[in-house]
Amino acid sequence: MSKPHSEISTATASRDLKNGVEKGLIEKYGEKNLTLYRRRGIIDT
Repeated sequence: MSKPHSEISTATASRDLKNGVEKGLIEKYGEKNLTLYRRRGIIDT
């Protein structure tokens, strides 16, 4: 079974997500293995 985004490391993905949250570009929901991220500004319909 291959990883969905095997071209980037887990450390890089985690750092990029953290930076996005800090800059207010991404919203973080949950903790640890149950964490979800969502781009800010998305309107639910």
